[in-house]
Amino acid sequence: MEKRKILIATKTYPSISKKYHEVVCTAGLLLDDDEVPQQWIRIYPVRFRGLDFDQRG
Repeated sequence: MEKRKILIATKTYPSISKKYHEVVCTAGLLLDDDEVPQQWIRIYPVRFRGLDFDQRG
């Protein structure tokens, strides 16, 4: 899987999912190598509570 740098801008209130348990729809700006914003990107689903605290940003 390719790693990309994304600046998280917003996330929704958690919702319950049978497949993923609890999910949060997240959106951010996709950054290039010089950290210049390129485009908006949607990241879904994110298991937010399953992330380490320092990754929840």
